[in-house]
Amino acid sequence: MKFSFVIIIFSFTLIGCTTSNIIVSPLKDVPRWTDQFNATAKDKKATILFRDSEMLDANEVLAELDSISFFQTKNHTRGVVHINSIKKITFTNPTRGLFEGAGIGLLSGAATGLLTAYILMPAHPIDLQALGYIVVPIIFGGIGSIIGGTIGVISEHKYEYEFTNSLEPIEN
Repeated sequence: MKFSFVIIIFSFTLIGCTTSNIIVSPLKDVPRWTDQFNATAKDKKATILFRDSEMLDANEVLAELDSISFFQTKNHTRGVVHINSIKKITFTNPTRGLFEGAGIGLLSGAATGLLTAYILMPAHPIDLQALGYIVVPIIFGGIGSIIGGTIGVISEHKYEYEFTNSLEPIEN
């Protein structure tokens, strides 16, 4: 039972955080959607996946009424494509990944430290037990925060915009 608890806690450090948005075209509420998209895209690198499975890296991605404009980093050219030709656009943010990973690592490390103290402390005198229930979770939490933050920077937080085509009108 105690071992399975540790496995569950550490599995949280393997979770990558992603913010997903599904965009259905034809777009009815364009201004609100493009504002959110452009705010997310500002100063971020993007990976654009097209419907024909072609993928490219881009900067300066901007949503317009029915198209996406971007600056292609590979050949330094500007491009504009219709929204219907795009399958998904992914932006990444390593800073947010750092904080999310550190938070998850802190919580899972502290929980593991508390469980470890619970298992190891009954063999010690009562005043040492109280200190162990405080110090061990703090140490494990700090270690978990460092490990989780490192994993978060490497895996990065992802903002995904998935585009789907629909011939049916969108209702409010």
